[in-house]
Amino acid sequence: MRLLRGVPLLTALLTGLALTAPAGATTGPPETCARPGALAVPGAEHQRTVCLGDLTTAALAGTPYTDMADQAGLSARGTRNPSGVPGVQIDGYFPDDSRWNATHGWRHDAQFVIRLPDRWNGGLVVTGAPGTRRQYATDTLISDQVLAQGYAYAATDKGNTGPDFFTDGRRPGDAVAEWNRRVTD
Repeated sequence: MRLLRGVPLLTALLTGLALTAPAGATTGPPETCARPGALAVPGAEHQRTVCLGDLTTAALAGTPYTDMADQAGLSARGTRNPSGVPGVQIDGYFPDDSRWNATHGWRHDAQFVIRLPDRWNGGLVVTGAPGTRRQYATDTLISDQVLAQGYAYAATDKGNTGPDFFTDGRRPGDAVAEWNRRVTD
């Protein structure tokens, strides 16, 4: 199994944060919420960090921190999800020249979301959005579940979105090559 080059960087970032919190601390805000600006995503051109009382879809619906329309039709009616997972969310983007993703008014592709629960277990789950969707598409199906189990979660729009996602680049296959680069980032 080949390790993605971005995973060690993100793991190092998140491990550094885990080491700053005192072991067994049960009172007060987590260290990451006391210093959210200390979080830096390697290679990101832009990022915005926020401390949230609940990182799950139940709390984020109707806020700028998820997009329910992008999740529409991906989960079965009646899907039950955990809630009550506090932590830090980082939204941002990597350098890219396509501009289809208008989330946050950025008009910039290669957008990502990273969620780090206060009770992080040291693990990380990384996903790319399915098909033509953006970085929040798998929040209900994957993010909520893994955050409740203590994993950090990262997702990307793969660097291109929308109905013409496959045309990014100059040659056939350029879009697929970019997907690989963006998930690796």
